[in-house]
Amino acid sequence: MDYLNIACAQDLRKKKEKILYRSLELLPGFLSFFTLFFALIFSWKKPVWVGIFIIFFDVYWLLKVLYLSFHQVSAFLKMKKNLRTNWLEKLKKIPNWDKIYHLVILPFYKEGPEIIEDSLNSILNSNYPKEKIIVVVSGEERAKENAKKVREKIEKKFSGKFFALFFTLHPANLPGEIPGKGSNFAFAFEVAKKEISKFGIFFKNIIVSNFDVDTKPYPDYFACLTYNFLTKENSNLVSFQPIPIYNNNIWEAPSFSRVVAMSGSFWQMMQQERPEALVSYSSHSIP
Repeated sequence: MDYLNIACAQDLRKKKEKILYRSLELLPGFLSFFTLFFALIFSWKKPVWVGIFIIFFDVYWLLKVLYLSFHQVSAFLKMKKNLRTNWLEKLKKIPNWDKIYHLVILPFYKEGPEIIEDSLNSILNSNYPKEKIIVVVSGEERAKENAKKVREKIEKKFSGKFFALFFTLHPANLPGEIPGKGSNFAFAFEVAKKEISKFGIFFKNIIVSNFDVDTKPYPDYFACLTYNFLTKENSNLVSFQPIPIYNNNIWEAPSFSRVVAMSGSFWQMMQQERPEALVSYSSHSIP
């Protein structure tokens, strides 16, 4: 059985394996509902048992909240410290730091030019030298007219602002592909490799950032990223990512959306302090 290529029960061939896989998928949800019904039903027959269970359950959640809160406070303090650090000044003390280029790929579908402009302005306002930043804006053939409109506006406003600015159009209905950001990024990356090779830049000196189209990196992000890339051991084997903060348009969003966004930001901060639970975020950087 090839476990690396199994994403759902339908990927399995044997009926018994499908049933077992699906049963294990349902188990967490079943246990959650069973806990609620257990407390409700047995309150009449075994109230003392249920009371003891609820006390232990509450203690468990109290300890878990304290555990997560500790991680959140720790992440917040580290984040504030990093925000106060002048990463470009630290970076300049490292020999040959200016040989590092950044390739930023922004795949998009039906997003308008104003969203992409905000992201590009954030990159343009970064403290890292713009002549060391290469940007690829990659649209979809499935939304060809929108991609054409975006290219016209972006090219007019940002042409000549970076080392290079490329535009790609991800073809529709490619065999063996699932339409989405990942396939768009992979196509844009291959096109960018061919274009960059013309400049004589060594690929080992390029850090690739796969961003969501609405990602707004902090001004010191690329300097901090470069510093960590040059100073960490085995940096070619890791993925770098910032703490995602969902506050792009928080004051224009409804109150409920603000609560969800802030809760999501808090959760991401907690996860940064739990390396055993980390997974690559949709916006991250890789050498």
